[in-house]
Amino acid sequence: MKNIFETVCGIINEVAGMENIESRDMLKEDLGLDSLSLVEICVRLEDEFSIQFDSDNLNPNEILCVGDLVRLIGKTL
Repeated sequence: MKNIFETVCGIINEVAGMENIESRDMLKEDLGLDSLSLVEICVRLEDEFSIQFDSDNLNPNEILCVGDLVRLIGKTL
């Protein structure tokens, strides 16, 4: 299985067409993701990793960059 970061980047690329993604890239400001895109990314990540995010952990004020998503998945696995 690909590592978490590569999988997150692949899904962001599929949803938003973004390439050369870095861990510190801000989801909204740098990658231009809107709330609908973020929901789609989260749903795809749940499917990919066979997990379900706890709604308490999906605080938009805490998941600001790609690295935050990677950490959330690691914590959920």
